[in-house]
Parts: sequence; C-alpha cells; structure tokens
Amino acid sequence: MICAGAIFSFTIGSVGDIVQDMYKEDDDYLSTMSLFHKYMQVKGIPKEISSIAEQYLIYIFENHSVQEQRNIKLLSLLTTGIQEDIKIKIYRKVLHRCKMF
Repeated sequence: MICAGAIFSFTIGSVGDIVQDMYKEDDDYLSTMSLFHKYMQVKGIPKEISSIAEQYLIYIFENHSVQEQRNIKLLSLLTTGIQEDIKIKIYRKVLHRCKMF
C-alpha cells in the first residue's frame, strides 16, 4: 500500500513538472515576443522589417526545441567573429559527412 502511494505521488509529481514546463515555455514565448515588439517600437523599425523578424521568431519557437533556443541565445551573446568561427566548424563537420563533398 505504501509502495503504491509512493508510485502515485511520483507520477502526479512528474505530470505536474511536465505541465509546469509547458507553461514556462508559453511564458518564455510571450515575454520574448513582448520584448521584441517593444524593442522594434523603441528603435523605430519599419513594420515591413519588424514583420519579417517576427515571423522568423515564430518559426524558431514552433520548430526548435527549448534546448536549441537556449543554444541560439547563448551564441547570440558571442561576438560576430566568434559566432562565424563556430558556425564554420559546425558546417565543416556536416559537409565532411556528406559523400558529395
């Protein structure tokens, strides 16, 4: 009986964690979009460019995992030169795996 109670508690806790993570992802999305809109407005970016950037952000959130989004944010903190060096190393590895190259 105690064992069944422990398993039930663990299961409920796990479900709670999953739901909490889902809400956190939604909150992250909403706060990111809010910050994006404020930034575009403060900097006076034209609607055409802002709209393109917004569509890209929506694409990123819909098609990338949370870890990939964190990696993108992490890379964006680096200088452009370092970002390019990292991308070259990554792309070189991918190209070496392809038979054509």
